[in-house]
Amino acid sequence: MFDVSSAPRPRTRPADNRGDGAPPYPPPPPSAPPPPPSAPRRRNTPAPDAAYPTDRGMPRTGMTDPEGLGRAAGGGRHGTNHPSSALYSDALLPPAQETAARGWRKVVYQVSGGAVNPGPSPDEARYNRLLGHIRTPLVDCHRIAVMSLKGGVGKTTTTIGLGSTLADLRDDRVVAIDANPDRGTLGTKVQLPSQYTVRDLLEDAPRLRRYVDIRQYMARSDSRLDVLASADDPEISEAFADSDYRSVDDLLQRYYSILLTDCGTGMLHSAMGGVLALADTLVIVTSSSADGGTSASATLDWLDAHGFAEQVRDAVAVISMFPQNGDGVDVDTLEAHFAARTRRVVRVPWDPHLATGGRINLHELKRETRRAYQELAAAVAEHFTAPELDSAGYPSAAPYRDDRLFS
Repeated sequence: MFDVSSAPRPRTRPADNRGDGAPPYPPPPPSAPPPPPSAPRRRNTPAPDAAYPTDRGMPRTGMTDPEGLGRAAGGGRHGTNHPSSALYSDALLPPAQETAARGWRKVVYQVSGGAVNPGPSPDEARYNRLLGHIRTPLVDCHRIAVMSLKGGVGKTTTTIGLGSTLADLRDDRVVAIDANPDRGTLGTKVQLPSQYTVRDLLEDAPRLRRYVDIRQYMARSDSRLDVLASADDPEISEAFADSDYRSVDDLLQRYYSILLTDCGTGMLHSAMGGVLALADTLVIVTSSSADGGTSASATLDWLDAHGFAEQVRDAVAVISMFPQNGDGVDVDTLEAHFAARTRRVVRVPWDPHLATGGRINLHELKRETRRAYQELAAAVAEHFTAPELDSAGYPSAAPYRDDRLFS
């Protein structure tokens, strides 16, 4: 752990919510020793009998119910197999029909009083399936590492876009951590910045016992994404180390369901061992340029050579489009290269709102850009459940230029 006692601290500490005269906070219980960097953390895999919702949000049949919620096969919804079990109305009624939420299909359904139901359009149905995957329930905290060997390819922007989309469309808490060993910019990309940084959080960790205590150290986007900024004090020269990252992870995983990490450029900086050892999903970011593509490919090569080949195969690649690179680079070939090495590839189109380099608001993005981040979120969420329990309804991969989500 680094020494911050000698560093100047001009900022006011967060208020102690326990009131004056309260006894000091007890130290947190000791945590188990972290795994070594050379032993990659296996993606969380729930028990094979866990029940997961389908794309329509209804439980599947033929699965046991480990929490006694009444979804076991052969026991009705109540699932107790007891003759006095409660009978719910949805067991006696047919499943609800899907209806359109916009456009002429919605008007026809409303005008006919429900007698005529054209159903959702193919685009809306696909969007509903995307939402179903994005909202896949978690059985454990899920960690996402966003990385690239090269700077300036949209890594921090991807972290905010992905994290904001997950926070906006899910009910649980999502946090993004700036793990740059030098001064990062993640905390400047959201609407409500914070004066505190990761070093402040680590220094005060022994007295933080509730989410309301943690929340004071976070910046926040309009989409409910919490952001933990990196240290910005030029007089502090000690790098953000592996042990520091593990301590932050150990604290935040108690209060958040999804942890995103904006990694520094390069693969050998101080915190990278902890990031790779704990990550469940890797997101590799490249730009639509020749050097961006070769750098991202070199990132995969490094991971393959250092024992993370399985994580590479399960990774999601992101191609950030830039207009100055679009004419001279064969982006289809670039996409095909990463499609052969990773699980999915998502193109994020150039967007004037992102090009400013300022704070990112999902509602100011173009429709195609919001769709791209939704596809990225759905691709990541594919591994929120065990693969054998995942729904087969994920939208099939299609060329980005021909795949229109919205009508």
